[in-house]
Amino acid sequence: MAFTQKLLAFQISQASGGSMNISGLRASVVIEGAAGPTMISAEGAIWGLTLSQMNQLTTLGKQTYLIGQNSITIQAGDDASSLTTVFIGTIMTAFMDAASMPQVAFRFVALSGGYQSVMKSKPTSVKGTGDVAQIAQQLAQKMNLQFDGSGVSVKLSNPYFDGSYRTQMQTLAQHAGISWAIEKDILALWKPGSSRQSGGGNTVAPPPVGNMVGYPAFNSTNVIVTTLWDPSVSSIGQQFSVQSAITAANGAWTTVKYDLLLESIVPRGKWFAIVEGAPIGGTDVSGGQS
Repeated sequence: MAFTQKLLAFQISQASGGSMNISGLRASVVIEGAAGPTMISAEGAIWGLTLSQMNQLTTLGKQTYLIGQNSITIQAGDDASSLTTVFIGTIMTAFMDAASMPQVAFRFVALSGGYQSVMKSKPTSVKGTGDVAQIAQQLAQKMNLQFDGSGVSVKLSNPYFDGSYRTQMQTLAQHAGISWAIEKDILALWKPGSSRQSGGGNTVAPPPVGNMVGYPAFNSTNVIVTTLWDPSVSSIGQQFSVQSAITAANGAWTTVKYDLLLESIVPRGKWFAIVEGAPIGGTDVSGGQS
């Protein structure tokens, strides 16, 4: 296990068309992800921004019109590797927290799929037999998202969906009995008891083989493991494997929930992923289906 300086970088795109790149500062983020209707969220704090920058990015007070109009991309990594995107979403609230002067922080809450929940939309319908993957791909295009269908091949008869495009996707998944998520600007689908066909495959194991912290735990039929953050086990719907002395945890799992606890330029800072996996070939019991 190598000890390196951990880094968090932020790119904030503003409704005005401008953008702000922030890196090399003390920062902390908690990212909570889950399959299904729950939106992946990021709550963070950044120290060291100028007063002008914080005033520009604030969405509260007399600038509430900015809520939902600014987006944020969060990347994580260390000195020895390139940064990896861990979150893309819509900023719902952002403000300057001066309560702990002189340690003034800029705090924000963002949601993946937040903008897609409120953007202008039109109903979606198919006369006759509708292919679920094709309908979902059309919705992804309308939401300006990439698409990962992972072999979903369900058909529906005369489907009709209204509401926001994200609501339409939620209803589509419910009718089709599939798992889904909007994550890092990708609309992903996969079959329950299976996993996404792209990415994943990493093994979570204790040192010296891996970076597992403690031992696996269980939640109903799902496994829960804590590890040093690794991008290969922190994407919803992707497969990972566990290697442990607790044999019931060993084998392949699909990520259905995770909490990322990441801090940069912080002494003894957190850099962990808490990952919940559903058994491959089993039933997702953590809300993966909408």
